[in-house]
Amino acid sequence: MGSGIQPYAIPGADFDPDAVLAAANALRSGGGAVRDAGADVVSTAAQPQQVSAGLEVSDFRAPANR
Repeated sequence: MGSGIQPYAIPGADFDPDAVLAAANALRSGGGAVRDAGADVVSTAAQPQQVSAGLEVSDFRAPANR
């Protein structure tokens, strides 16, 4: 055979097109879920956090004689 394209040397001849399409759709759905979860993290982190006004730094210090 010449140096042209050799179909038997190309992987994927036995792929099931429906299975490939199903896998692609699952990957797209998973990517969308990651995108949405990442957007939730960013939007939640951007919101101001409530701080309790009743606590002081000294409330978090360990006693010196433990």
